[in-house]
Amino acid sequence: MRLVEPVAIAGSALCLPLERDSAEQALARGSVTPAVVRAEGIQALRVCAPDETSSELAARTITSALARAKVDPSSVDLLAYGWLFERDERLAPNRLAQLVGVRSGAAFGVRQMSNGGAAALELVARSLVTDPAVRTAVAVTSDSFRELPYDRWLSTPPLGDGAASVVLTRGSGPCVLRAITSVGDPGLELRYPGRDPFAPLSPEDGTTTAWGDASVTRGIRQCVADVVTRVLSQANLAPDDSRIALVRSSRVGRTTVRHLLTAALPRPLRSKVVVPGEETGHLGAGDLLANLAEFELPRPGQFHLLISVGAGLTATAAVVEGKVEPAN
Repeated sequence: MRLVEPVAIAGSALCLPLERDSAEQALARGSVTPAVVRAEGIQALRVCAPDETSSELAARTITSALARAKVDPSSVDLLAYGWLFERDERLAPNRLAQLVGVRSGAAFGVRQMSNGGAAALELVARSLVTDPAVRTAVAVTSDSFRELPYDRWLSTPPLGDGAASVVLTRGSGPCVLRAITSVGDPGLELRYPGRDPFAPLSPEDGTTTAWGDASVTRGIRQCVADVVTRVLSQANLAPDDSRIALVRSSRVGRTTVRHLLTAALPRPLRSKVVVPGEETGHLGAGDLLANLAEFELPRPGQFHLLISVGAGLTATAAVVEGKVEPAN
């Protein structure tokens, strides 16, 4: 979807628990090997306290993002909440809206596995450009993996707790969402991930499977290639445009990014890939929103390309542009 009318990223926030489960601790437990730590580049995962809930984390990050956007919670028209693991969160979107002070805005839940945050962002962006009644919208994610029935480092990728949110408004801002789109391959659902990724591991599993067979790898790469081609076209950018400063991937470790994402990109973009998550690991549904919230926005006239992939399979890509200063 090309956003003809400006949609501003007016504010964003990332909320991480204080507790760290470091790679050194995981090595001592035998959950990972030194070779894996070196290859993946993930040094620590964040872990919620026993009394910390996903809804509380999400509420904190929304409150921070709204404050940065200088938006009163009561003026939020739409909230879309994505999460991955919490299975008792049936009413989570409405509960979250109450917690942060949304009075009459609609609250939706988005379940798209690891692509939940990206799907939530696309949902609220589409509402802003198609519904005149929607002027302020929030995309938010939150996940806690404390109740996983196995060590979180045994997942591929390793899973960290945290929440992220992005506030979108009509008009210009410090950063503009220029285009966002998704593609999918539902046929991969039967082969990927091939088992319930949150069920207890059997002795022969070792780690959870991220890719499956070769056809899954090809399918994921094709989705990434297609979504990048589409979003660049919508943003009126060529792959070799020097204004594209970087490509930010999901927080899934260097190996997965190299095999499934970088390999699918046009060659001019491959050297621009940045793999975040060294101190967080994979934040469930929240990687794309966290990448918008944690890092420096593109400079005026520059573009960032963000890519997210979720099992099932869905891939989303977004192009954000730094604020263009008016000519004197």
